[in-house]
Amino acid sequence: ALFGIITLILTGWLWCGPFMLEHLFPRYVNSFILVAWLLTVLVPMGLNMLFAHALIAWHKERILIVVWVLGLLVSIAANIVFIGHWGVLGATWARLATESIIMVMLFFWLGFRRYRVST
Repeated sequence: ALFGIITLILTGWLWCGPFMLEHLFPRYVNSFILVAWLLTVLVPMGLNMLFAHALIAWHKERILIVVWVLGLLVSIAANIVFIGHWGVLGATWARLATESIIMVMLFFWLGFRRYRVST
């Protein structure tokens, strides 16, 4: 359901965004691509929220805090590098990279630690 809602939002923006910006907010017509990239960040953010709630339900808040602190460090580094090269769009890509890395770390812990297969 979450993926469907995000897909609907992104598709709606891609179809209606240029029209809305041109007629309602003409000063912001150039922000169309930036907003489209920001909307793609919703996918890893939604999964991160789902994984975080699972960890909280299993009383593994310490793991969640460690992942979030690592994500903060990645975010700072990515913003320093990406904003210097690409400006505002670089900040968007840094956010997408950070959320994706957090998602991978949470998925790794949930997949390989929680459901460890004994051999």
